[in-house]
Amino acid sequence: MKKTMMTLAAVLCCALAFTSCQKDNTPGGDTPSGDEPDTKIAKVVVEYHFQTTDAMLQYFDFNLEFLDASNGSKVSEKIATADFKKEYTDVKLPLDMGFNLTTTLKAGKTIEDVKAVETMDYILPSPSAWISFYNKAGKLIGEGGLRVTVSGPIPSSGTKVAQRFEDNLFNKSYLESVDANGNGKSGEWK
Repeated sequence: MKKTMMTLAAVLCCALAFTSCQKDNTPGGDTPSGDEPDTKIAKVVVEYHFQTTDAMLQYFDFNLEFLDASNGSKVSEKIATADFKKEYTDVKLPLDMGFNLTTTLKAGKTIEDVKAVETMDYILPSPSAWISFYNKAGKLIGEGGLRVTVSGPIPSSGTKVAQRFEDNLFNKSYLESVDANGNGKSGEWK
């Protein structure tokens, strides 16, 4: 019995030594060909998103200026709906992405009109600029930017909403330059 155990142990040791000494012939290291994930960027999508509420649209004009990711030109949109989205697909790197949000009172409305509202469905205006990278199989391999997720409106007094507007919390800007490898660098909107 002892002899059988010793023989079995010797065979296992030889087998382990043989497999650990085998050279991997695949380029790039130890991962066998076919198991290596495809990390080459094949598709780029840039999305701009802005959410507000119908109540806020009754008192404020939101002008969102953003960069067309396909050619870098500035596009200006007066937000007319509570949920605004603009998506650019199959854009090329390098690129700049970003936005500048300017908020004003609607024509005919005053800050006193806002303050007089007892309860208003409120969302702090927060645009997003998001970039996603996909490989040739369509799998998401990287993403980044400025993304604000809104769970829903918060009932707030018109006085609080007016104060936030007067404190200039509604105006925002963001700029990011993305290089050919998908690395981003923040900048300042001009």
